Amino acid sequence: MKKVTSKLIAMFLAVLMVCAMLPTAAFAANWDPDDLITITVRIFNPVNGNYYVIGTDTCTKGDEKIQSDSYQIPPLSKFIGDNTYRVEKVVGNWYFPSGDSNVGANVEWSCNSSTATMTYWVSGYNPNSGSGSGSNGSDSETIGSGSRYQWTNVIRYHSNYPDGTDYVRTITYTVNSYASSVYTGSLKSHADCGFSVPDGYRLADRYWNTAANGSGTSYSTSVFSFEKGKTYDLYAQYVSNAPVGEPVTLTYMNGADVLGTLSFLKGDSVTVADCTVENTDYDFAGWATTAAGEAVYQPGDSFIINADTTLYAVWTEKPVHTHEDDNDDGYCDEDGACMHEHDDDGYCKESGCTHGENCCPKKTEKISKPGMLKTVNGQTGLNAIGTVNPGDVITFVLNSHIGEDMVEKAWNAQTGEWDGEYKLVFNDTMSGPITFKELVSVTIKGTAIDDTYYTLTPTANGFTLTVDALKAYKDGIFGDADIGVAAVVVTYTATVNADAADDAEIKNTANVNDSVDSIVSGDVDVPYTPPTPPATGGSGTALFTIFGLLMIGAAMVVLAFSRKRSTQGN
Repeated sequence: MKKVTSKLIAMFLAVLMVCAMLPTAAFAANWDPDDLITITVRIFNPVNGNYYVIGTDTCTKGDEKIQSDSYQIPPLSKFIGDNTYRVEKVVGNWYFPSGDSNVGANVEWSCNSSTATMTYWVSGYNPNSGSGSGSNGSDSETIGSGSRYQWTNVIRYHSNYPDGTDYVRTITYTVNSYASSVYTGSLKSHADCGFSVPDGYRLADRYWNTAANGSGTSYSTSVFSFEKGKTYDLYAQYVSNAPVGEPVTLTYMNGADVLGTLSFLKGDSVTVADCTVENTDYDFAGWATTAAGEAVYQPGDSFIINADTTLYAVWTEKPVHTHEDDNDDGYCDEDGACMHEHDDDGYCKESGCTHGENCCPKKTEKISKPGMLKTVNGQTGLNAIGTVNPGDVITFVLNSHIGEDMVEKAWNAQTGEWDGEYKLVFNDTMSGPITFKELVSVTIKGTAIDDTYYTLTPTANGFTLTVDALKAYKDGIFGDADIGVAAVVVTYTATVNADAADDAEIKNTANVNDSVDSIVSGDVDVPYTPPTPPATGGSGTALFTIFGLLMIGAAMVVLAFSRKRSTQGN
């Protein structure tokens, strides 16, 4: 019995030793879909070889697969503000797709890590440039060789550095001239004044100017007219060495709805995005360059953008089979997959049905229905909320319209009366640390309406707003000619929670009458301390490993003692 017990103790110590030597990450739980990956964002300047950290961004890990949720590479302006630098490419340690990418492309990160790195390649970027050396001072100098006339001029030479630093060298000239009121001479050079040229810049061709912003008269150093008794201020002018371009925009449209707008510089390479809108009866066929054109680009294609450009979603009707029933079994012959039912109006309930003659009449006329374009503080696009702070008040605007389907739903052709109903139901859902504050206004065709025309029902994370459009029509707020076009605009506000965590995602989703969801998102900016990732090494693991080795030694002693007792017993 003692022999068996000793062996069991030894086995237990050996297992404990193995566990002790494993990194603690081996025991870590799987991530939650809402866990964030913190992305360190940098700029690399291939001209000087320097890296610059310009901020962070986040991406949710998603539904426990190795890939994170899709992350769209934002414009550089998100991190550095107004941008005139050209992005050559964007590189990162994303999981998919492989290789370099560019602004606007979608990538996925590895969920095995809670940190990632993304780097914009920008030639000429140097945030520390813009200042040079120098000092304030004064001096005097005698110029000219004439002896008939003499006067004094004062010239203040300004370094006028791009970062705002301004050293002034004041020179008092005693001028000797044959002419009575003007003398033509030369100016001090930039270097003569003790100034230097800032990194990332060069001197303009005629770099002395009578205005600090360069809008005055420019002079070279070789020729200047000294007018009798005058005092001059001359400001040095510089030209950036960074390649710059003209800002242009790329807008994605689905019919009249703006899906998003991205900013680029003229000459940038653009990676075409995918279409995130779903259409029950149609397949996305690509992007056209005109509203009624054929598809020119597919998601992932690239092109050079040289002007403001709009791409339009192109849709093709989904392929359908004929739904014939030659064997009279009540099912479609093709794959025997479906049996059709009719609604109360005698129309087939099967989407896209093309039954034969006299089999299944269907509605073919396409009528407009309410759609939606959401703006946030005047901005559109998926990331329209941008970066906000706790306590900020965000203004949302839902832009919709009276649909032509009002006639179908509310007009009774038999009685010749508007005896049905037609309502616009706006559903708004907020997620993240954000709370609905108040409804500011509801307008139809530019006319504000009161709560006799709508019902506002707050929900746990948003609201439902029901607008009685038929009542507004009957009361003359809009007329027959406005059906299908009259704008309906809902304005409301929400507040970022005071206890919102840093980098927390804020999302607002809305639709009207079950239209496609309009989604905008952003994130919160507060002082943030990154969480400590699970330890996979360091002093803790070293101590644990030492403990494991001690357990090995104990196990060996027990086994040796067991064998000795066993030998003695034999």
